[in-house]
Amino acid sequence: MWFCRWKQATQYRLRGVLLSLDAAAKILTEKKYEDVECDLRLEYELQIQKDNYELLLSYKDIEIASWTDKYEAMMILKTTENERLYDLVTKTKPGSEPFMVALGFGIGTLTSLGIFALSTEIVRE
Repeated sequence: MWFCRWKQATQYRLRGVLLSLDAAAKILTEKKYEDVECDLRLEYELQIQKDNYELLLSYKDIEIASWTDKYEAMMILKTTENERLYDLVTKTKPGSEPFMVALGFGIGTLTSLGIFALSTEIVRE
């Protein structure tokens, strides 16, 4: 057996062929295709991320537009309601309707109390 001590700073030249030409060609070709495959995979993944990001952005744009439309519709409804209430308050004169409601309530209450009093008087006799 032959042993050799390697010194760290010393460079040694290899005499002979480490790999056959076919093996070296195969390794170089596989490395070349491996790089191309890696580039394609990376490009594919980046395109997927880009498409997902653009989809998310378009979704957010649609969401913002719907919120804007909803806000505008609510403001139109509130403005219309305020105008209607303002017209109702300023243009209508108080009539006798509230007085009639109070009078009806009072008469109904007195009638109920009278019937209750008569019924308790009849039961006592």
